[in-house]
Amino acid sequence: EEAGAIGSAMVAMSAGDAATALERLRGADQTPAVLAFSAMAHGQMGAHHLAAELAEDLEAMDADPALVEIAKSAADQTASVG
Repeated sequence: EEAGAIGSAMVAMSAGDAATALERLRGADQTPAVLAFSAMAHGQMGAHHLAAELAEDLEAMDADPALVEIAKSAADQTASVG
């Protein structure tokens, strides 16, 4: 279920449809990987504060550092926008 939701979300995000990506991720078990990709979708939508909250959640869960970095990068996208 997780891999399917993440794959489907990545396809949606690559098409610029982060809202659909979030819908697909919300339907999956909220594993650390799903949370990291949810942060990515929030970042793509400009909701960087939500991405930052998910990054904090992942750190608190002691998630894989690569997943934490995905979420943090999404939260930090404001620096590269504009």
